[in-house]
Amino acid sequence: MNRCISIGPVFSARNLAYLVLSAGIALAIPRLAISEEVRGPVLQQEPTVHLTEHFRVVHEQPGEWADALGETLETLRVRFYDELAWLGARSRTSRSTKSRLQWVCLNRGDRGISRSPEFEFSAAYETRTHSVRLFWTASESVEQEFGVRGVNAFQPAYSGGSGAQESPPPRHLFVRISHEVAHQLAFDCGLQERGVMYPLWVSEGLATGFESPRPEQVDFLGPNASRLQRLQELQTRNGLTALDEFVTIVDTTSLDRSEQEDFYAQAWSFFRFLGQQHGRALKKYLKQMARLPMGHRSKESLREEMTAAFGSLDKLEAEWRTWLTAQGNPLAADGLTSSHQDKKGAPISGAPQG
Repeated sequence: MNRCISIGPVFSARNLAYLVLSAGIALAIPRLAISEEVRGPVLQQEPTVHLTEHFRVVHEQPGEWADALGETLETLRVRFYDELAWLGARSRTSRSTKSRLQWVCLNRGDRGISRSPEFEFSAAYETRTHSVRLFWTASESVEQEFGVRGVNAFQPAYSGGSGAQESPPPRHLFVRISHEVAHQLAFDCGLQERGVMYPLWVSEGLATGFESPRPEQVDFLGPNASRLQRLQELQTRNGLTALDEFVTIVDTTSLDRSEQEDFYAQAWSFFRFLGQQHGRALKKYLKQMARLPMGHRSKESLREEMTAAFGSLDKLEAEWRTWLTAQGNPLAADGLTSSHQDKKGAPISGAPQG
């Protein structure tokens, strides 16, 4: 097998648009900077390709590690289509080897790949290649870090009583994986279309809504303690971005780390609000967005599309802020209902009929 792995289509003007629009499609972390010299020979050894029914995992780790990741991804895929059926997510029934969804998992070490030292892992979905890249540091052993195999191999032993915390912060690996696979599946199933210029709240609101520390705990738009805590802090300092501006943001590259975390918390909250209160309008909005042509659109266009789907932005913002206030303490997660019965094939309970 060649040492240089191709993980995407041949570069073209169309793919350039994918690349430009993919800048914001990643977890709220500093993006990886990979030099051209490192792109090809980044692998320490001959990579192994592990195939599951729907995924292709290119990796340097022992087979058990790839098996665990593949099992986790397949479990999350099932949960994704189960949880997002009400939004119109429909599974592609079969895949050839070439069309499997790709994850490139590398031990980056000190081979020219920069990262923030506070992170043990980095992950990012790229719309241009429709693949996810997962990196970890060379000094750490995945087996020692996680200690178990299968799906549980991606659940670190968090501190506390009898096991994992209810919702670990988003830097943990499994939350990363659930976030990035949500991006990948959303673009794969047609909820989103690559090349379309989406406001970033759509992509990140959906992905943060799917974050979970365990596969069995995935509850789309359910409680997310880390995002809720950040939102509470944001509300306390009156830091929410006005919707008139918020719905026109298409990337966070100009924001610092703290501002990015603020944006992701607001995106999670706003997408959740729309799902619970305007489910059918949100579904219609996503369908209309997916039909748009590729390329840049102005802020005015982004606002007009929102207004066409949800009405006056001023009224929508007032309703959203009232909804936030009505939740009380956002860390009292039981007050934020999100039952599976409400989401099976229909908008969340309470969504308007229009």
